[in-house]
Amino acid sequence: METESDVNAPSGTATVGATAGITVGTTVGTTVGPTNVASSSRPTAAHAMAPAEKPGRFSGINFKGWQQRMLFWLTTLGMQKFTNENPPATEEGMPENPRFMIIEAWKHADFLCKGYILSALDDDLYNVYSSAKTSKELWLALEKKY
Repeated sequence: METESDVNAPSGTATVGATAGITVGTTVGTTVGPTNVASSSRPTAAHAMAPAEKPGRFSGINFKGWQQRMLFWLTTLGMQKFTNENPPATEEGMPENPRFMIIEAWKHADFLCKGYILSALDDDLYNVYSSAKTSKELWLALEKKY
């Protein structure tokens, strides 16, 4: 792919860092045209691993298998801890604003986790378990029933 800096580079020069538009002269002869050199001062970052596929909907059959797949999926999303965690306890001397932020952040993440779990239940089970207040309460109710 040719960039603007490639087109504007005089004959006999190599373009280094196409986005920066830096040209470096070559000593090879005048027959060499512009060359796009793909280089970077930063090492290439590793690509993040894609999250696991969402488990199929649980209909009341094979709970242990569904539970393992669900825990793996929640772990890849960074949400598994909410299935066994109580709301954070804040210190008495803590200022009101940070205390509020900690509790609200936990509530938001727990709400997402509960939604992920509920979205992996059949509609009939969703209606039964959607009244759970936290992910932990929902998870324990499912474990107790199945």
